[in-house]
Amino acid sequence: MVMSGPGVSATLMLQPDMRITRVLSDRPQPLHFSTEFSNGPNGFLLQSVRTGSGAIDDGTWNADFAYKYQSIGGFQIPASASVTQETTKEKWDYVLTECKAVSGVTLNVLPPKN
Repeated sequence: MVMSGPGVSATLMLQPDMRITRVLSDRPQPLHFSTEFSNGPNGFLLQSVRTGSGAIDDGTWNADFAYKYQSIGGFQIPASASVTQETTKEKWDYVLTECKAVSGVTLNVLPPKN
């Protein structure tokens, strides 16, 4: 799939179920990324995203984001995330605590008044 318009130029590779597996972008900035999903109890869960500089997927990556999930209130939300800088292999780990899920809440969002 090709996305093209003012300020946007990208090619998206999609699975038949519309999951994005890879993106090559020229605008708004040159970059590429790939994703991996797993089956969750209520659909797909994003397991990882690898990002790279430049609009050509040359197999080099800048960062790898990995996610683990927890079930809260019937929802799958991230329990932890790790970020690995690919060149130096420096890794940062984050844990989400005291998470709550709320349902039945309606938010009305309006454009700002000028």
